[in-house]
Amino acid sequence: MKKIALLLTALVMCVAAQAQVRTSRTFVKQKANMEWIIRAGLNINHLAGFDGGEGVKIGSRAGFDVDFGFNRYFNNSNLYWGMELGLNSRGGSVGVDEEKFKMAGYNVKYSPFTIGYKFPVADGIKIDPHFGVYASYDFATSMKFDDGEESYDVKDYMDFDNKYDVGIQIGAGIWYQRFNLDLMYVRGFINAFDSYGMEGGKTSNFEIRLGVAF
Repeated sequence: MKKIALLLTALVMCVAAQAQVRTSRTFVKQKANMEWIIRAGLNINHLAGFDGGEGVKIGSRAGFDVDFGFNRYFNNSNLYWGMELGLNSRGGSVGVDEEKFKMAGYNVKYSPFTIGYKFPVADGIKIDPHFGVYASYDFATSMKFDDGEESYDVKDYMDFDNKYDVGIQIGAGIWYQRFNLDLMYVRGFINAFDSYGMEGGKTSNFEIRLGVAF
């Protein structure tokens, strides 16, 4: 009986050890299929789609972008889908000669789906084209009129008619191990203005971001 008991005990321990090894391998495998990413960078903000008319200049302004998200890979391949949540800006300027109306929106931006592929090009280096969609909402805005000498706050009289936006974003990045340089173009579908005699103003941002994966 003692021999049988010892034999059964040894058998159970072997099975448990084997199960633990398989579980550990599965955990590592799943963990490798997903990466978290933090990115931050600068934007060139522009509002497209204005019917400016003769003498009207449509300008740009500097903005920012901070994002936190993840990529999940398909079956250990370089093809992935991802999500992002972050803080972003949009805006631009419209003016004639020295007189300009400068506008900016500061928003929460959510990208529920991005798909991309990392092409290996050298040891530790990958090129990463990607495409996705987003939705955003402006939690704060800045509206100023500049006549070339002074700047006036006109937010009490004029503001974005639509503080929400949806659109697409397309870009490409380069990875060196877990570090990333990413370039992206963001295009919105919803006009920022529907009144004030200046209908139009779709988000049109060019972004450059630095990121790290972990």
